[in-house]
This record gives sequence, structure tokens and C-alpha cells, in this order.
Amino acid sequence: MHCAQASLALYAASGNEPTASGELSLPSFLSGAPLTQPLTHRATEALCWALLALAQVYAGQVLGSMRSSRRALALAQESKSAWVQVSSTTYLAYGLLDVGAYEEALELIQHTMALARTLPPTISFQSLLRALGRTYQAVQQWEEARSTLEEALAVAETLDLRRIRVPTLSQLCMNCALTGEWEQAYHYAVKATALRKSSDVALIYLDLYPQYETEALLRGGDEHQAKEEVQRLGERLGRYRRFRIPYLQSEALLSAWDGESEQAIGHLHEAAGLAADQGLPGERWQIQAALGGCMRQRAIQCKRARPLVRQRPSSGGWQKASRMRPCVRAFWLGHRSSRYCSKPNVSPTRSRKTRRSRAGLEASGTAG
Repeated sequence: MHCAQASLALYAASGNEPTASGELSLPSFLSGAPLTQPLTHRATEALCWALLALAQVYAGQVLGSMRSSRRALALAQESKSAWVQVSSTTYLAYGLLDVGAYEEALELIQHTMALARTLPPTISFQSLLRALGRTYQAVQQWEEARSTLEEALAVAETLDLRRIRVPTLSQLCMNCALTGEWEQAYHYAVKATALRKSSDVALIYLDLYPQYETEALLRGGDEHQAKEEVQRLGERLGRYRRFRIPYLQSEALLSAWDGESEQAIGHLHEAAGLAADQGLPGERWQIQAALGGCMRQRAIQCKRARPLVRQRPSSGGWQKASRMRPCVRAFWLGHRSSRYCSKPNVSPTRSRKTRRSRAGLEASGTAG
């Protein structure tokens, strides 16, 4: 991030003349522009703003990323470089998705996609396709999302972009998971984890949804692989706060799978706090939904485990338990149930019937 900011200061000192940039390899590769079309200083400056926006995403600075990506797109349009416009649009679209501006992201990408299809397929085109697929998923257009992501995967395979295929496969896994196609989700999860291992890098560009792979692997019976991948991600997080959110979600899934509901809830609470701090409403909503489901499941488990106490205990235990939260109270009483109840699974319906029968007998005896 500091290098990008220093580079921008140099670009600002170079003036506004549309002179050709002396840089060739890196800017041309990032934008996909052929070497026969030299970039202007304005175009390469736009790419630098776009890289800064990407670094800010990883650092959890979403609003800063939005400002940088909007600046990048404005410079790209000023430079009239179609290649740089495609790249800058992709970065801005990811920022819009993070802040929940789904409709603006969809309109922006669809407008730029028409321009991108007039150019030879490059890494920038593949990234734009992936951004469009993620946008379709955000607005719950599942079929459009899958077909777009499949096209992005095909482009990545044609260009032999092994590392870039990982987030595409991960989003396809997410698509299948959200539509309940767990067998296909498992298929994509296995492919994504294999490629991620072979890439031998700490983190991959915009690889932000491994939690869906975790659940797909667990449902597919590959618990060992799921735990191994989550551990591997945790060891490589570094200072990137944005990647810690899906890591915590994956940890919560593993904890819930092992029946450790309290630990799962703790992971989700931390993830929700990070999402709120970083200004990610879409991520926060999903985490809160998972948190609600986890707490509801814990309450059900506690209710099932709670025994029927037939008589008031002579000690002060009942009064102590009644001041606790319901779920904790159920656990506390369940832990001590052997002292108060010999049949912890007695049906409440049967108990009410017994009380009514006794009441009827007493009434008959009084009448007699």
C-alpha cells in the first residue's frame, strides 16, 4: 500500500500531458493491453489507483478502497484506454459489492462488459466475469451467476491462469451451496483446495469465500480435509483483516459440526464485529443470519436435554437456577438431574394427564 501511494505521488508530479509511459511489462500485464499500444501516464496512474484500492480491500479499508477505485475509473475514462477501463471497473465493482450497492455494481459491470467483449480475452476480462458472477449471486440470480462463473472458469483455463481459477471455483462452490446442490458444491470445493495447495502462496487474490468449501467438505464426509484447510488459512492470515472474516466463519462451522455451539457463537460474534468495523453490510447480514441459526439450534438442544423435575428440591438449587438464562438453567439442572428425577425423559403431556386424573379423583372423593 505504501509503495502504491508513493508511486501516485510521482504520477502527480509528471503532469497531465498524454505522453506515453516508459513502463511496459507490469502495467500492460495488469491491464491486458498489448505491448503495441503504449499506455499514457494517465492510464498507468489509473492502474496504480486500482492497485491501491485492492490493497485497501485486503486491509479492511472499504471506504478508502471505494474512493481509490472511483478515482481509477475516472482516470481510465480520461485516458480513453479501454483496457484500463475494464480493470478499473472490476476493482470498483468489488468495492460496491462490499458496501452493499448491488444494483450500481450490476449496472456498471454490464455497461463495461459490452466494451470488454470487443477486446481479446485477458486476465482483466476474466476478473470482470468473476465480478459479474458475484454480483448476480448478491442479487440472487443463481442461474445467471453460475453461467457467468462457468464462462470465467473457461477463460481462466484457456489462459492457463491456475491461481486465478481458485476464487472462481470457490464462488461456484458457493453458488451450489446456496442453491442446495451439495454434491456439486463438494466437487468444486475439492478442485479449489487442490489448486490452492499447488499454488504455494499465502493468500490468493480475492479468495474470500472458503467457508462454503468448508461446509461442502464436511457434508461430503471429508472432515479431515476441511479442518486442514481452515488451519492452513489461519496460519497464513497475517495482517489482512478482510481474510479473517471468512476464516472465523469456517472455524464456526467446524465448531458447530463438533457440537461446540458456544465456541461457534464466539467465532461468529467476532466475525460480525470485524464486518461492522470494516463496513461490510452484506457480510455482516450473512454472519448475523448464521449466528441466529446457531443460537436457535443451541436453544433446541438445551430444551431437549432439560429433564422434567417432579419435585421442588430441598436445597437452594432451584432458586439459583431460576435466575439464570433459560439455556444455561437447563444445562445446570440437567447436570444435577440424577438427584431430582429418576426419569428425565418423561413426557409433559403424560404429566398433565396425571395431574388431571388426580384432580378428578379428589373431586369424586369430596362428592362421595
